[in-house]
Amino acid sequence: MFLSPFSLVMSGFSKALLLLLFLLAPAFSSQFSPGDLNASHAHLEGLGNCLKCHEAAKKVSHQKCLNCHSAVAKNKGLHSRADYQNCLTCHKDHLGKESSLIRWSGGKPDSFNHNITGFRLEGKHRQLACDKCHTAKQIANQKTSYLGLSKDCFACHKDPHQNQLSSTCTNCHNQDSWKPSPHFNHNKTRYKLTGRHASLKCAQCHKRSTSNGSMLFNISNYSTCSACHEDKHKGLLGTTCEKCHSTESWKTLAKGVPFNHDLTRYPLKGKHTSVKCQQCHPKDKKNDRPLVYNKCEGCHKNTHVNEVTQSPCESCHTVAQFSPATYSMARHNAQTHFKISGAHLAVSCKACHVRPLSKQWDFRSHETGCANCHPNKHKGAFRAINEAKACDACHDDRNWVASKFNHNQDSRYILDGAHRKLACRVCHQGGIYQPLPLTCQGCHINGK
Repeated sequence: MFLSPFSLVMSGFSKALLLLLFLLAPAFSSQFSPGDLNASHAHLEGLGNCLKCHEAAKKVSHQKCLNCHSAVAKNKGLHSRADYQNCLTCHKDHLGKESSLIRWSGGKPDSFNHNITGFRLEGKHRQLACDKCHTAKQIANQKTSYLGLSKDCFACHKDPHQNQLSSTCTNCHNQDSWKPSPHFNHNKTRYKLTGRHASLKCAQCHKRSTSNGSMLFNISNYSTCSACHEDKHKGLLGTTCEKCHSTESWKTLAKGVPFNHDLTRYPLKGKHTSVKCQQCHPKDKKNDRPLVYNKCEGCHKNTHVNEVTQSPCESCHTVAQFSPATYSMARHNAQTHFKISGAHLAVSCKACHVRPLSKQWDFRSHETGCANCHPNKHKGAFRAINEAKACDACHDDRNWVASKFNHNQDSRYILDGAHRKLACRVCHQGGIYQPLPLTCQGCHINGK
């Protein structure tokens, strides 16, 4: 093939020109680029990539930024605001590979007004440094972006309730502290807290799981008291506790509900029905103990001072009244050493069984001799006879008259004639029965 001299010259010139352009390319690039791009934009270096960010003969295109930064394109949070639609407001590149792409309004991240992002920092969140929340775990490229965090509490915090409750934590809690939960109202749940329940700590009802240690909030069985409380009545009074009790106190009756004591192990009868509750069930905490109800001494003072121990109180007394006792004469004659008969049947119990000085009952075993209760009107004149035969040698319990005494057989002086008609006191003046004179002159003077 024939080449003209002109063609040869032009071919050599073209090659030389291309070589020159290749050698001068770095110099031209430095003349057109204001500086190195940030490392995250390194793939956009070179004259051929300028239009990927810039419009021809114009500044950076906001729309072209969004072509790559899809997170910003979603138009959420800070970037949804009208005053943050221009990327150059906060971002600038070509300042070096290690430069920051963010220009903070106050010169540093701490000066940024986080409230305009759509997530207000309140309470404890206001005290945190930015990198406490904006961590590499939450953001893929933490060095170049603060985007990617969720406003969901569980994005940063563990769920201590283990999905038992709503995921909207602010329904109960605020950002000041986890405890207490100021927005939580237990009365909006299926179980309203009343009385003593309102002052209980959560953990007293909501126990912790043995598997993960979380507090159990979904209590399935809460409709009956026995689900949490021990049945003090052991099922004897049914399972509907609120028929008698209220949440104010175990010992406080439900309002407007009369308590039926007959349902207990001690039905009230007699005088007990008119006794106020506090008399047997005192409010004094020192006496807050189980009552001894199977013995009268549990509440009542033993007026017999332990002198009568063989029989329970109800063997002589009733709940209708303490006195008079039901202890009969027949029992007295059958159970004691002293048989009551004659004039003794009209004598009251107190006449024999009350101590004259202390006025206390005395049921101890008494001597059954007459002299133990009655004064000796004979003033010891018949001591010898008494020691041998006692009073009943002459008297019986019907009256004091010596119905058994036979003057002719039991004395040394036989009554005869007019003496037989005389009353005892005519001869035995002043109650003196012996020694008396046995001669006529001993009683009669001058025939009188």
